Amino acid sequence: MMQGKLNQIAVIKDAVNATLKSRMREIHASTVLLGGDHSSET
Repeated sequence: MMQGKLNQIAVIKDAVNATLKSRMREIHASTVLLGGDHSSET
């Protein structure tokens, strides 16, 4: 029971991480397309 719960959490965490990564990539790509404002990069 507990094992299945942990696996479910791990799967959800992976899905969230993948979504965040692709979202960040989209934001970065659109930033570059909009003229590459490098002053905001730290």
